[in-house]
Amino acid sequence: MRSAVGAVPSPNTGVVVADEPVRRKEDEEGGEDAENVNGSDDRDLAAAYDPEDFETGVNEEEEEEESNEKDKKSKPSEVLRSYQDLRSETLNKVPKETVDRVTEAHNKTISTERKNTEETAKKTANEKIKKEKEQVTKDRATLNGWIKPDTESSVKELTKLGIETRLKEEVSGKETLKKDIEAKVIQMQDNVKSSLAEARSSLGQSLERMDGENQSIGDILNKSNSGYPLLDTDPYLFQGRDSRTVTELYTQAYKDIAQNIDIGLETSLKYDSLTKKEIETYEKQLKAQGLNPPEANYGLSKDPILAGELRKSYEKLIVNMAFQERVTSELTKQSTNLGIEIKDKTTQIINEVTILVNSIDKREKDAYYANISYTDESGKIVTKMVDVRDSNLTAKEKKLAEKVIKVKEETKVNQDLAKTLKEFDATQDKLLQNKIFDEAVKLELKQLQKLSGYELRAIGLDNVGASEAELNKIKDKKLKEKKALNADRIKELNSLQLENRAKQISNMLQMNQNGKIDSGVAKQLLGTYELFQKMDIEKVLEGVPESKKGTVRESLELIKSMGSNSDFALQTASALCNVISGWEAAMLAGRNVEPDFTKFYVKQVLNGEITVGDHGKNKAVFYGSGKDYLGKSHVIEKVIDMDKNDVLAELNKGPNKVAIVQIDTDKIPDGKGNHFIIAYQNTNGEWIMQDHTSNDSWRNGGKLVDALKENKITSIRILD
Repeated sequence: MRSAVGAVPSPNTGVVVADEPVRRKEDEEGGEDAENVNGSDDRDLAAAYDPEDFETGVNEEEEEEESNEKDKKSKPSEVLRSYQDLRSETLNKVPKETVDRVTEAHNKTISTERKNTEETAKKTANEKIKKEKEQVTKDRATLNGWIKPDTESSVKELTKLGIETRLKEEVSGKETLKKDIEAKVIQMQDNVKSSLAEARSSLGQSLERMDGENQSIGDILNKSNSGYPLLDTDPYLFQGRDSRTVTELYTQAYKDIAQNIDIGLETSLKYDSLTKKEIETYEKQLKAQGLNPPEANYGLSKDPILAGELRKSYEKLIVNMAFQERVTSELTKQSTNLGIEIKDKTTQIINEVTILVNSIDKREKDAYYANISYTDESGKIVTKMVDVRDSNLTAKEKKLAEKVIKVKEETKVNQDLAKTLKEFDATQDKLLQNKIFDEAVKLELKQLQKLSGYELRAIGLDNVGASEAELNKIKDKKLKEKKALNADRIKELNSLQLENRAKQISNMLQMNQNGKIDSGVAKQLLGTYELFQKMDIEKVLEGVPESKKGTVRESLELIKSMGSNSDFALQTASALCNVISGWEAAMLAGRNVEPDFTKFYVKQVLNGEITVGDHGKNKAVFYGSGKDYLGKSHVIEKVIDMDKNDVLAELNKGPNKVAIVQIDTDKIPDGKGNHFIIAYQNTNGEWIMQDHTSNDSWRNGGKLVDALKENKITSIRILD
């Protein structure tokens, strides 16, 4: 259906809903004589609305559209109008007079702010140049700490020397350790091989002597025609040997090997704890040297004591071999890890030295080198690149160099200033468009929620002779009918208004990028540093309640002690999310709060509501202890432990549809909140989150319900 003002409401806009538009007190009271929100009378509406639309309320075309609208509601809408389409449609209806008036007022308001922005930008740019020079001095000192370079050395030579020096100091020790470990592993492995070979030889010689004294063995060997098989596994070769002696020889051989390969470390390793695969591996190594497992059919003694000693010595040998293998494996692992560390450290050193040397070269040339031209005594034109710090420069050359450098610095300042002002103007243009849009919404809401002068006159003409009480009843009835007729559009406008506020807040704060002075709140706080520096603490405290004097003094003294406006701004902005989200929520919900965030911050500090807190290793004035500007609100604690449907049900009770959300930004949530953002509800009933520090989709434009499911929300403060 179409509204009485000709606006086509969307069945589902997908934008934010606010139950009540922002109105001044006199507008809330209503009445024929109440002024429009923008301060104009009904004549401002003439260019936007056709009075004929109010003659019958609904015409045939509207009835047809109303029928079609009912059909649409019975099935999902195939095409939803975007926020931008709805915004454009509404903006097109605002009278030119209103646009001109809002624009003039906005420009008047920001003239001082633009001037302050310009002054702050210049100061910041000059401070940046100063810090660049300080940094290059620090970097040069760092480089000189690694090496003692010749001032005439090239960038390539300095880089090579710096890398070599740092590698020698930071990597060579690890390389030596790696070589020692590798040598130890090889020594241990060689020791096992040599011990096995020596034992085989010694045992073979002993058996050979025994066999020389035994004729039957000699005959068997002669029959074999295969030479002397030292420790052959064929049992018949052991015929005639003394089993006791053979058993003792084997026992001693196993003991000798075990002792030779013992690395002198205590171990609780037992034979029975070894895996079958490990035992087979070490037995295979022993068999390769002719040292077979002690079995009775090898001509060994069947005496249980001797056999037990033999088995014990054999198992001890296996255990020692296994233990040594584990030790060498661990040493090999250490060697591999050292190799990785050495490689990584080498890469790091190469990168650090290369970047530092190139940075020094670039910054020094930028800060101290100048290309000068002048005519010498012979009339010849001299052009050369000089270092203004060079003590060999003539007075004329030094003066020319200083002039060139000054021009370079002024150019830098002007470039930074132009960039800052361009960003400022772009932001202000967005804010102006939002203000104009807000006026357009207010105008249309005013028209839809009040009877116009034309409608009032029509009621009078249609009800000649009616009493004042009767006319008032008719007016009330007509107004209710009008609101009911335009309910969808009113809801849509309220949604647009809240969405507009959210975008306006986003434009005002921009994106607060941690560690960057030229973004977001940090950028806005730069100018307040000088304001705090000029404050006389004792005079300020005269107007502060006794209970707050201690906290206000502590805050002002800390700010005054900070080294620069950038230090103050960065340290403060990086920890200010609690205060920022509170201010955003108050702005979004239409609370009575200072719309300029920097002024809001200063006021809260002087009121003792924003105080000193610890953030990492730094102290800053960021802790928001009081939030009276939020008005009535309540908190849902321990959200993670609650049923998600219960949380959503509680959220949906709030008429303002605005909340402050504490989230867990860790990649793996641990249930501990570490950041505050805002959330608002759109026309689909979905709660949308908006973050002033991140473009991550889940917390900036993402649905709150999804974050709930992933246990990324720890508490919620709902504005009632």
